[in-house]
Amino acid sequence: MRMWTKLAIAGAMLVPFAGGVALAEAEPDEAIKYRKAVMQAIGGHTKASAAIITGKAGTAEDLKKHAPALYMSAMTALEAFRQNTHGQGAEKTTATEAIWTDWAGFEGKMENLVVAARNLASAAEAGNAGGEQLKALGGTCKACHDDYRTK
Repeated sequence: MRMWTKLAIAGAMLVPFAGGVALAEAEPDEAIKYRKAVMQAIGGHTKASAAIITGKAGTAEDLKKHAPALYMSAMTALEAFRQNTHGQGAEKTTATEAIWTDWAGFEGKMENLVVAARNLASAAEAGNAGGEQLKALGGTCKACHDDYRTK
């Protein structure tokens, strides 16, 4: 069984237990810090994957680890934004109010991120990940950042 498939199954098995955790609202600053950590994980694994795919660093075996980690992080991203922290707390954030006023649009773009990350993980596991998957992933990041992040 492919590594990302195993990770997805493991993640799905945790869903019944996640409900209780998701119900608790964090202090706004803590919610923002958590959200930033999730997005930094996505960014870090994306940068590492790009370095490998472009031949600048790392190996195909490394990509088989980074791509599934990116996918798993992407699967947590939407939930990390569910708590509306706009105008709350002292922690700096580039998240705009549009995330919560256009939740359906934001949710759709985050779903696109998950699909693109899954496609990259699948291609990495098969040994044929390349610029096409990376470009698609980058496009999902840009689409969200253009509409839901301050410049």
